[in-house]
Amino acid sequence: MGHGVRDERAHRRDTEAAEAGRARRLHHYLGHKYTYIATNATTVVKSGSGVLHGITFNKKGASSNVATVYDNTAGSGTVIALIDTTDKIGTLVYDIAFTTGLTIVTATGTAADMTVASR
Repeated sequence: MGHGVRDERAHRRDTEAAEAGRARRLHHYLGHKYTYIATNATTVVKSGSGVLHGITFNKKGASSNVATVYDNTAGSGTVIALIDTTDKIGTLVYDIAFTTGLTIVTATGTAADMTVASR
């Protein structure tokens, strides 16, 4: 086998490795998962450690609706945020780490329509 074939294979292997590395970095950067919440409930978004990127309020809640965000796998424990959903449209960006899990409890009144982005 000549040097040209070996060099071509090495180049292809290096190019594929570089592309795979770029894809991993892009996935890491864009890799937020989402959870949609539109009812009053206790929603475990993620178990274990992770990052809360943000919460987008697509539709306001009504009648004193609140969303409590916990660093836990239950609707109790360390509070990350207490949000009055009756005056929110748009995205709250957090980009903060949690250690135990991410749980959101929506309660009272009419629930907001929201999307939670995390990883």
